[in-house]
Amino acid sequence: MNDPEYLKVALGRVAKARGIKEISNSTNLGRESIYKMFAQDSNPALASIQSILDVCGLELVVRSKNERMEIPMASELRKIVKKEVKDSVKEALETRVAMAAIKYSKKSKPSTSYSRPLKATATLKKSTKKATSY
Repeated sequence: MNDPEYLKVALGRVAKARGIKEISNSTNLGRESIYKMFAQDSNPALASIQSILDVCGLELVVRSKNERMEIPMASELRKIVKKEVKDSVKEALETRVAMAAIKYSKKSKPSTSYSRPLKATATLKKSTKKATSY
């Protein structure tokens, strides 16, 4: 809506819901001047409006009329995000499976050395330590 009176009335309602005293304490504006800002025939300064917006956690946004952006509905956004997450999880799983297959294929190659002599040398080392401790 492009009606300045609408903005003033809406901001006045937000300010009253927030508490005029709290807004007055948080800004350099007195309570009386805040009430006057939202009176019927008033024309509040932009700086005053900005200070009230800041206290209420709001911002005033200006955009071109020609470049109106269509915002998808929340349900459409959820579908898009869900699909992107699903695709990225699927891609990550495929990568992990491929990495595991490569790792497994490297391990399953027949080795040229026999593992039994290694165990035997480990037991020999233990027995030589016992023999030297006598």
